[in-house]
Amino acid sequence: MLGKFCVFCGEVPKSKNREHIIPKWLIELTGKPTRSVQLGIDWRRTKLDGNIFRRFSYSSFTFPACEDCNSHFSALEGRARQIIVDMLAWREVGAKDLDTLMDWLDKIRVGLWLGLMYLNGNFHGLRPMFYIKQRMAAHDRMVVIYRDDDPQQGVMFAAADSPIFHVMPSCILLVINQLHLFNASSAFLFAPRLGFPNQTARVLVKNGAGEYRAELLPGTHRLELPLVPYSIWPGGSQLYQPVVPQLVKSVGGDVLELYENNYVKDRCFDFNSGRGKVFQLTSGTLQEYPLTPSRDWVPPLAIPKSILLDALPIQAMDWLKKLLGESAHDFDEDANEFGEFVLMQRQQCAEMHDRMVEVQKGSSRGDKRRS
Repeated sequence: MLGKFCVFCGEVPKSKNREHIIPKWLIELTGKPTRSVQLGIDWRRTKLDGNIFRRFSYSSFTFPACEDCNSHFSALEGRARQIIVDMLAWREVGAKDLDTLMDWLDKIRVGLWLGLMYLNGNFHGLRPMFYIKQRMAAHDRMVVIYRDDDPQQGVMFAAADSPIFHVMPSCILLVINQLHLFNASSAFLFAPRLGFPNQTARVLVKNGAGEYRAELLPGTHRLELPLVPYSIWPGGSQLYQPVVPQLVKSVGGDVLELYENNYVKDRCFDFNSGRGKVFQLTSGTLQEYPLTPSRDWVPPLAIPKSILLDALPIQAMDWLKKLLGESAHDFDEDANEFGEFVLMQRQQCAEMHDRMVEVQKGSSRGDKRRS
């Protein structure tokens, strides 16, 4: 069972406050705030039957937070709200707006992971190694934006119920009215194919402590497409932002030197913060997204909602499985016992994930939570 912690910093909440994982402004923007919705599977049930889904209002989907942390992140919510409102009206946005959108998606994705862990009583028995603040612009991140042709309001998320997401919250689908945001973030997800440094396979080096060893390899300084070699449903706008890993800054020395070159720096907004520029992939060409507000982000066509709600949750689940495989690691002799436990846990998560995908593919609408 988890003790109380702030979803932003992980500490015992100071000057206690409550954080809406799905923010209040988004709830109000997408329908009646007090509406009752399905909020994922209740994994604490001993029998997974037709009543496995948890129902209550989005306005009640709140979790502990420090007052200072909540106040700090409220500024991000204010900026994100204006960006989402502009996007729902298909207005122009600039590259810095998309950087803010990526921050907000980091917050939503990790917040859902922690919130659902709370609701499920941490049935996996995990000890979170990071919280929202530690995962803000920590890894390469991307979003593929789709739009549908239906004026119906609503907000939903998909893939967060996967057992793989429970242990590795790297990919999610968030739907806001007509916007479908397919978001993924993971270490070295695509920056190496952009020409940035890469890492060798990670090795678990200490039992039970989650400590790993890996080496960095110099970047190629050339582009290799596709940036992510996984299937992406057509019709969306693909946006990518590479990130210089935070660990590089703390280690410094020879590791930092692999990044301190004009090739990497020219592809960053601010090298010292580690935030790369935002790039858009269009017709097989990768281009820097303009700082001047533009409608380049607008998806080229509106796709029937039913098609997107069938295809994109499955796409998110498929990516989770592939990202789990990419994160596989070896373990040395000092970590044999814990390493075997990790491998068993990963296998069990993958097997249950596969069963969920089969059920979802066999359903005309799958496990969709929209209201």
